[in-house]
Amino acid sequence: IPMEDGSEVPPFFPASDLSKYKCEPCEGRCRNHQPSWHLWAAYAPKETFDAIWDRWTVAQGNTTKLRVFYQQDLAEPYETTAQTVEWEKIVDAARLEDIPTGVIPVNAGLLISTADVQGYGIKWAVYAFGPEDQCWIIDREIFEGDPSKSDEPWIALADALERSYSTASGIEKKLDLTGIDSGYATQRVYRFCASRPSVIPVDGRQDQKPGWVGTPTAQKIKDERGRVIAKVSLYPIYLYDVKCSVMGAIANLVDGPNETGQWPRNTLHIAHDICDADFSKELTAESLIDASEEARSSVNRRARNLVSPKSKREWKRIAGRANDWWDTAVYAFALCWYLRTRRKITNERWQILLNELHGAKPEDDLFERAENSPFVSKKKTSGDKPKMADYSAMLNSKK
Repeated sequence: IPMEDGSEVPPFFPASDLSKYKCEPCEGRCRNHQPSWHLWAAYAPKETFDAIWDRWTVAQGNTTKLRVFYQQDLAEPYETTAQTVEWEKIVDAARLEDIPTGVIPVNAGLLISTADVQGYGIKWAVYAFGPEDQCWIIDREIFEGDPSKSDEPWIALADALERSYSTASGIEKKLDLTGIDSGYATQRVYRFCASRPSVIPVDGRQDQKPGWVGTPTAQKIKDERGRVIAKVSLYPIYLYDVKCSVMGAIANLVDGPNETGQWPRNTLHIAHDICDADFSKELTAESLIDASEEARSSVNRRARNLVSPKSKREWKRIAGRANDWWDTAVYAFALCWYLRTRRKITNERWQILLNELHGAKPEDDLFERAENSPFVSKKKTSGDKPKMADYSAMLNSKK
């Protein structure tokens, strides 16, 4: 067992040296030399390996369920897959993909647009979503002008929401849902959304809750004199898990497909003429940090004392970078989750949706993966049960 100074504790030593290796009680929080134990779900008398394996399979691709699985079943802290991605690598990865702007990819079935409202204008982007959490950015634009003072950006946004996008077979499709950030020019956002049923105001929250989109609340719309003229439903978005998923999707784009050409689950694809240096920098403008770790590394004692020992990891904007395009991606992922949940889009319904939209069967890499196809239901047999080696791989892997 390593000591704080890097030396090893010998397996045997005289009683006179006990004080040298003695560790004061610290509730198992000493990182290097305090032993600890944990009991995972397999120790429960009525728990079965089949049930544990089923929960592990269901949790794949779902950040919330994975956290519950690691904490409740494995009795381990959940380490998020989020990581910092270099913006230069995103530009290089986007150039390798042949994705035309303004065209719905053959494996996409939902179109969601999101807008981030700032003092200089409105940044608006269109995201296409498909099964296995695949996402494509197929359009983006900036409508200049102060949204709190000028009507020009709102007129331009209204015109953009009327656009339709075509598939490779020529079928036209309009946007399924649009979300607009209400953090700036709130009343203007409310008035814009009130008359458009497929346009909703959203509000990012730092709370960590099971769902990505919470229950909407009624908000009052007021005129210039402060009189209530209408109400609109405001949708809260719980950002932590969504941001972890978005950063993981960006990392999967940089990593690229496997040797068979298949992309990993949850990948964000970007049309090459959309992705420039400024866009990539904003798309990686936040990173996941541990407030307590930063405080411990600080030379300021007062800063260390202000951090609670129970502080959680949090997303923090990188100094000097705007995060507007990052916000549009986060809102788009959350609204896609909302649509999939509300419409109950299962794997089978994804297949029907894509067949209706594209007029032909989608590419084989999503729906004809032989024994791994998500659309083929299988009956469990005794030979299908995972072996102990599979359990070991499951426990040693981190998504």
